[in-house]
Amino acid sequence: MLKTLAITILFLCGVTLSLAQGQKPKTQSYDKFAVFGGYTYARDNGDPNAFNELQSNNYNDFSAYGLNGGRFAVTYYPTSHFGITTDFSFTSKSGNVPDATSIKETSKLQDYLIGPSYRIQLKGNTLSKVTLFGETLFGGSHVSVNFANSGSTSYYCTETSSGTPVATCSSYASAVVAGGGADIRVTRHLSVRPFQMDYWTHQSKLSDFAPAQTTEDDNSWEQHVKWSANGFRYSAGAVFNF
Repeated sequence: MLKTLAITILFLCGVTLSLAQGQKPKTQSYDKFAVFGGYTYARDNGDPNAFNELQSNNYNDFSAYGLNGGRFAVTYYPTSHFGITTDFSFTSKSGNVPDATSIKETSKLQDYLIGPSYRIQLKGNTLSKVTLFGETLFGGSHVSVNFANSGSTSYYCTETSSGTPVATCSSYASAVVAGGGADIRVTRHLSVRPFQMDYWTHQSKLSDFAPAQTTEDDNSWEQHVKWSANGFRYSAGAVFNF
């Protein structure tokens, strides 16, 4: 009896394993990854009170300007609607200082962000190819400015202990970005992102990021300078889904 039962159990196990191996895996019900790459434009509205500790050195207190560059982002969706996004971007601008045309200024901004995201696919024969999404990202930014051909003018970042001007300065800032956009499905794995609009804000203590003047006797105010900026960011490009 026991021998017959054992043979029956082994036979049933063998049949079960054969059926399991013969079954095809279920098709993934939703894309778990969305990889974006493309162009981005950042508009910095400036900070009218960046150097309120020393108004004579305000360098227009960081007036508004725009930066062009690229952006790369990866979103992982553990569920069909909610995901986690990591975001990297690099933008820059170059031109002459407004009130000193012989001096060339180059500004660079790099963002490193991560945060939650949400997406929803529209319904309908045509709209079913459109996916709307939104995200709120947190992280940091690296800001740098270089003044070329400044000579003995007051356009430099800070000065060394010997009083020598330093033409390149940089600082790290905290950053928050919030916004969203739309993706249009082209093929099974490829979508086009015609637009993404974000609002962003940066804030930093700039101990060595203040245009100074050699005529000032006390530069201790530099240690208390705070830079805050806000604006919008536009992005467009391609999205790979899988």
